[in-house]
Amino acid sequence: MCQLLGCKEESLPVRYLGISLGVNLRFVKTWKLVIDKVEDKLSLWKAKTLNKVGNGRTVRFWEDIWLPHGVLKELFPRLFSISNLKGSVIGDCGFWDGLEWIWNFQWRRELFQWELALVNQLHQEAILLEEITSYSFTSAIWKGFVPPRIELFSWFVLVGRVNTKDKLRRLGVINPNDRTCVLCGKSVESAFHLFVGCEISWQVWCAWLFALRRKRIMPGTLKQHFESWTNAAARRGERRRWVIGFFAVIWTVWLERNDRIFRNQSSRVVDIISKSFLLSDEWSGGEPYGC
Repeated sequence: MCQLLGCKEESLPVRYLGISLGVNLRFVKTWKLVIDKVEDKLSLWKAKTLNKVGNGRTVRFWEDIWLPHGVLKELFPRLFSISNLKGSVIGDCGFWDGLEWIWNFQWRRELFQWELALVNQLHQEAILLEEITSYSFTSAIWKGFVPPRIELFSWFVLVGRVNTKDKLRRLGVINPNDRTCVLCGKSVESAFHLFVGCEISWQVWCAWLFALRRKRIMPGTLKQHFESWTNAAARRGERRRWVIGFFAVIWTVWLERNDRIFRNQSSRVVDIISKSFLLSDEWSGGEPYGC
């Protein structure tokens, strides 16, 4: 059969991306090799990038090598040809909006539709400086307390990679006017607002803080919230409960957000709170996912 199909004969277990096919993908240890490789690459890339970028006032955005894939003017020659920021340093190509770095590209003319797709790719290529510097704390996520997909999603949330309306709007993926949080209907749906600052999400956190007998203090950033949440308990068993609670709230809020957008279904705050506690109980009841 192998000769007929022109493929190579292998013996079991077959491995793909370093993972044996047929193993239980539910366990973190199954993904450990992949995770370790990603962490090694990111750590090396972070160190090299920060060394090159510095404070953003010495490295040119288009002309210098400060990203792993090469010079941006060579990667995006069409956009470079119509840019008004040729020769500009990184710090002149964007600005800080509170704690978030926003790219502010300027063009000689209005872009064509197909050029907007290139701008989207440029945003993906030019990783935000704040995201680069935020990577080190996330090793605390990979504990095997919850399913791997929940850990991975939470990692995306904490490093600013989750596709909120605000991010999709800035990338040109959705209508620029479609940016309001579907939970409260009042503010722009940024990652911080959706998962912490929104009055609906904050009520869920407050319910957890009340159950765990802690004070209600609004954090400044998602990372600060995660760090304060995971460091709140001294005892190991209690700390595990807090970490699982963090994952449960993040995941429940995201599911509620998607239900409202894609299914036109909404839950009461009390039901959202109950779902988060039920998820926590489910994840706390069995063996650790890394075993």
